[in-house]
Amino acid sequence: MDRAARSPNYDEAIQYITPSTDPDETRFCMRQAGMLRCAVSAITTRVSDLEDENRRLAAFGRQIIEYAFNGTDADGGSIQALALTHGLLRLEAYDLEKHGASLAAEPGDEWFVCVGAVADAPAE
Repeated sequence: MDRAARSPNYDEAIQYITPSTDPDETRFCMRQAGMLRCAVSAITTRVSDLEDENRRLAAFGRQIIEYAFNGTDADGGSIQALALTHGLLRLEAYDLEKHGASLAAEPGDEWFVCVGAVADAPAE
């Protein structure tokens, strides 16, 4: 972690974590501090990813709402195109074993796959 990413009290916090003069205890505390920094880094990355996904979902939703504001309807192709644009869908080659049976797709055809929170959401 670079110094710019540290909180203003980072160095003070480390001093409180390692108050002992016992070298073994100090090493133990420093390992714990290292694990804590790794956990904070992982959480920070996850929060950033979720914020990005939230922005993409909001932008998609806003564009869908714009259809109604403009007095038009969004058809399936428009919805898929917007979802692709905002990273909520991705295209991959259709594979019967991976995607299941389809009445319209042949192996190798383009196939839409949900991504992120859209993929995790229960189908209703």
